[in-house]
Amino acid sequence: PEGYVLNTEVYTIEVKEGKTATVEITNTPQNGLWLKKVDAETLLPLAGATFEIYTMDDELICEYTTNTSGTINTTNLLPGHYKLRETKAPDGYVLDKTCWTLFEMVEGETTMLTIKNWKQPVIRMEKYDKYTNERLAGAEFEISTLDGHIIGTYTTDVNGEAYSIPLDYGTYIVKEVKAPDGYKLSGCNETVVVEKGYMPEIIKVYNEPLSNVSFVKDDGLTKKPLEGASFEIRADDGTVVKHVTTDSNGLAFASGLGTGAYKLVETQAPEGYVLSGDH
Repeated sequence: PEGYVLNTEVYTIEVKEGKTATVEITNTPQNGLWLKKVDAETLLPLAGATFEIYTMDDELICEYTTNTSGTINTTNLLPGHYKLRETKAPDGYVLDKTCWTLFEMVEGETTMLTIKNWKQPVIRMEKYDKYTNERLAGAEFEISTLDGHIIGTYTTDVNGEAYSIPLDYGTYIVKEVKAPDGYKLSGCNETVVVEKGYMPEIIKVYNEPLSNVSFVKDDGLTKKPLEGASFEIRADDGTVVKHVTTDSNGLAFASGLGTGAYKLVETQAPEGYVLSGDH
């Protein structure tokens, strides 16, 4: 209905002769938080996960538990930024007690989150640009036991994340063996303890770029710096390798560019200005 979010849940109804079958289908208003908890491997919904929602100043606002559809719907959050953490995992799953999820509530809109749970602990690795905090794909991590047995090698995806296979309880070594293209190897060599019933702390690794580029956008007449100009940085073959936007000082910064020639293409001009063309 108008003003509500589409319910994508699939319902099974059993119809018996001479009886009326009834199913209750709910919709979430378009101004709340919609959270779904799923199995990390099967993506099936999970009931019984409990979450606490806090302000960014660490004030506890509310606590919710996922229903039989694996969802939480709430409409009592004002516009602004919030964070949540899981305090109880569904039965048979491990709790990620160190992970906070940040989200924003926008007036008139529904914020939608999907959070996964594992039945056994896994090691999660996240890869970032040292200067921009951009998440980086293509980093390879090797996980081994203390006696040198290699469990496997895992590569960060487009979200800068990589997950190990489910692991037995014990102590492991996480080592970066290949940096993302355009970045230096970080030297990451972390010891991780996997405990019964809990997810280990996330391994966050920051890489220094081999090179970077910065430029300033300004008014051609007044030289006033212009905020909000968006650019694509394209390789010789036309592939878009970076998206950047100028800040309040008219400055844009891109790192992690490999050796070669690039084209800078403005895709959105600052408010009140026209596109400048290719450079």
